[in-house]
Amino acid sequence: MRSKGGATMFAFNYNCGGFAFANFEWYLPYRYKDLHNWWDYSEEVTLEYYINSMLSDFSNLRLINSEKELQEDEVLILFRIGDDDFHYVRKERNGKYYHKMGARPLIHEMPEHEVYSESWIDGRYDSRIVMFAYKQEDLDEWDIDHFEQGYIY
Repeated sequence: MRSKGGATMFAFNYNCGGFAFANFEWYLPYRYKDLHNWWDYSEEVTLEYYINSMLSDFSNLRLINSEKELQEDEVLILFRIGDDDFHYVRKERNGKYYHKMGARPLIHEMPEHEVYSESWIDGRYDSRIVMFAYKQEDLDEWDIDHFEQGYIY
C-alpha cells in the first residue's frame, strides 16, 4: 500500500508501468484505437509505436543509450515487449532494479545479470531493451522503502 496525494494506492490498482513511472495507475503505452491488427506488425514496429506513445505521454521522459547519460534528478526505466505483452523495470537510487507483475501485489527485485540478459521473466519479454531517463517530480521524496515490508521480494 502506498499513499499518493492523501489517497491510499493498493498494489493491485497499478501495473508495472504505474510502478515504473511512480504514478500508481494502470499505465498502458498505447491507445486501444491504434491496436487493430497489432499482431501483424513486426516486433520493431510495435516497439517504436510504444516508445513514441510513452514519449508523448510523459514530457519528462527521454530515450537514452546508456545509464551514463542519466542526470542526477532522473531514474532509469527499462522497457521490453514479448509476443503479447510489455514490461518495465525501474532502477532505484540504491542501485537495485525492481519490477511489478500486473495486478500482483509484490514488488520484485531483479538481479542486474537478469536485467541485461536475453529475456525477462522466463523468456516472456525478449525484445531489445529500451532505456529511458525519467525525471520524477517527487524523486527526493521517493524511496523504494516506502513500500510496506513484505511487499518487496
